[in-house]
Amino acid sequence: HPRWKGGASRKRIYQSRGRYKTRAVVVVERVLGRSLPTGVIVHHVNEDGHDDRNENLVVLQSIADHCELHRRMRVRAAGGNPWTDRLCKDCGPQPAETFRPRYTNANGVNGYTRCLPCERRHDRLRHRDGRH
Repeated sequence: HPRWKGGASRKRIYQSRGRYKTRAVVVVERVLGRSLPTGVIVHHVNEDGHDDRNENLVVLQSIADHCELHRRMRVRAAGGNPWTDRLCKDCGPQPAETFRPRYTNANGVNGYTRCLPCERRHDRLRHRDGRH
């Protein structure tokens, strides 16, 4: 709109050079006294995207680091050890040694979906039902 002079929405703040930044990024940049480098992610510790208090924000170096943080949070929430366990989608937290990589996503993060015993059971069921 031609009369719009900039401003803020709930999550975004308009910057002078025609770029949008989230409020969380602006808060971190004010605290640090400089701009954040390209590719860094600002994570909300309590997972409330509207809580932009400085003590609730953590700067992560990459999307891969952010994905790994959330993976560890899911393992911990399921009752496992986030440093040694992975989360099987069928049976819950299991030691990481019981998994094999199923795929690598665009960010280079290995996706582990099932532990080997559950994977074998799943494959047997698929072959039994003729869905292979």
